[in-house]
Amino acid sequence: MARGRMIDKVVILSRKINAISEGAENLYYRLLVMTDDYGRYHAEPEIIKGTIYTRKKISLSAIRKRIDELWEIRLINLYDDDGERYLEIVKFENHQKFRDDVKKKAECPEPGKFLQRSRDESGTNRNEPERTGTKRPSKIREVNIIEDKLSKDIVLQIISHLNEKAKTNYSPKTKITTEYINGRIADGFKLDDFFYVIDVKCEDWIGDLEMEKFLRPKTLFATSNFEGYLNQKRGRKVNHGVGGQGDNKKISALFEKQKREGDFDGLDDKEE
Repeated sequence: MARGRMIDKVVILSRKINAISEGAENLYYRLLVMTDDYGRYHAEPEIIKGTIYTRKKISLSAIRKRIDELWEIRLINLYDDDGERYLEIVKFENHQKFRDDVKKKAECPEPGKFLQRSRDESGTNRNEPERTGTKRPSKIREVNIIEDKLSKDIVLQIISHLNEKAKTNYSPKTKITTEYINGRIADGFKLDDFFYVIDVKCEDWIGDLEMEKFLRPKTLFATSNFEGYLNQKRGRKVNHGVGGQGDNKKISALFEKQKREGDFDGLDDKEE
């Protein structure tokens, strides 16, 4: 990590940075404090996971997506050197203030040629930067395939559990459902966490026609809801029927408030 510099706070006002996902933004800020004095760092997901995300549970595929997003929107450039991939933050010097008494230090090789943002005629590699003069190691491709299969298997288990508990019929192949689940997995949550959230909310809401409609992936696995549901204690079921209408009305009103404030994006839309 470079010494003798400070990050310019104007970086948080950048339109590009505010347009990207929270995951990509998180990686960008972490890179700002980990690159050398020329804004360069390793771009291999395995290295980033072991250095930048040392104390955070995150998959290689999630890191790879964040790198690709930063690359696609031109916040970083990618280049190869001796078979290794590196990145360089675009206009790095605009976001840094260096002390005059500290000499800049290069910890990564200087880029010879940046990778081009191009696609072949078949449309492949749409989100995968091409390597210049070398092919991506087959071992990394194998890791991608394995992770993709594991992701699909986890989604299937979670949705099967939801359908069994809530008597619903959601598909594990729906794009938006998969994105919600993979998003929470990227945050470090485990399979048992999803089961707990499903179980605790089924205990709360089954039997209440106003609340049963929220037993759906968009609500259960949303960023703003998931961790709160996960920390809810079991056995505190909301009363239904006689004597329970006041509580039900309060909860329904709370949901309406959250919808207005954007906590449940597309809550009333049909599952895509």
